[in-house]
Amino acid sequence: MAEGIRNYLTKLTERLEYDRAVEEMENTTEWVITFGTTVTGSSNYPKACDRLIEELTSALKESCYGFRLYEEDRDGEGLSLRYAFVWNPADDTFDFPPYPECWQQLELAPFKSIYPDSDFEDIQR
Repeated sequence: MAEGIRNYLTKLTERLEYDRAVEEMENTTEWVITFGTTVTGSSNYPKACDRLIEELTSALKESCYGFRLYEEDRDGEGLSLRYAFVWNPADDTFDFPPYPECWQQLELAPFKSIYPDSDFEDIQR
């Protein structure tokens, strides 16, 4: 009997956590997406990174979401970029804009879950 109650409570807890996550997502309009790539085939790493950033930024600017580069990380071999943007999941599905194939989408999360102490409105436009 105790095992059945424990299983029921576990399932109930999982359901409540799921419902909270869905509610948070539906009420979030400020998002961050992270892209990553390996920088290869160039003897000038900084210049290659600059070119890759420009290509991705230009591709994302074509969308209706207002992508803005928020953070970049260059580690000598790879490059990762975080873009902040506005999307309301309650209004429509996310239509991902096309972007260069060398990039991999690593993360999509609410802005406040990644930057809890930052203000979305302070992002340079």
